[in-house]
Amino acid sequence: RQEYIFIRVFMAFSALLPFTAARFTGRVLGSLCGFCMLGRTRILKANLRNAFPEKSSSEIDSIARGVWGNIGMTLMEFLKIPFMDSENIGRFVKFKGADNVKEAAAKNKGIIFFGAHYFNWEIINIILGSMGYQVASVAKPLDNPLINSLVTKIRERFGGKIIFHRQAIKEGLRQLKEKKCLGLLIDQHYGASDIAVSYTHLRAHETVLD
Repeated sequence: RQEYIFIRVFMAFSALLPFTAARFTGRVLGSLCGFCMLGRTRILKANLRNAFPEKSSSEIDSIARGVWGNIGMTLMEFLKIPFMDSENIGRFVKFKGADNVKEAAAKNKGIIFFGAHYFNWEIINIILGSMGYQVASVAKPLDNPLINSLVTKIRERFGGKIIFHRQAIKEGLRQLKEKKCLGLLIDQHYGASDIAVSYTHLRAHETVLD
């Protein structure tokens, strides 16, 4: 419950900030988290060195700071979603490739969107929902049920739907059969059934729905 109260207070704080100021604040807070969570930062830098062996230590440090800043900014953007609507969302989000979605929808079939935890993945559901598409995304429930309920409500802001991974096959197929949209993040570690693949000399998990 303490975590939930903290999130609600933080949401109230973010509501007072203009969108640009909220994003800047998120970058600063994210960068501070990078300094505080030294263990995570070491893992992050180790992964970056594996991915970019040609880069110098200073370049790796710069990318790592950017990663932490982007995480904080993404959080603040997510907390601003309740204050977006179909009228003002265009001020905050630019959708490239909308014609591709329209072309796929014109075929009168279900559409599958593949993505990853890259930049602000949370905004995909929101922008598609604001355009009138009925999107269901597969997600792993959060450990805290109060926070999970709050996050799910925000994710479903524009009529979207969250399918928890244990029901992904049944509900996902139903969504496609009804000629709606299904969103999948392919880098989510759901459990023992995931496929481990070689990535930058390490074992990384790819999503498997069961």
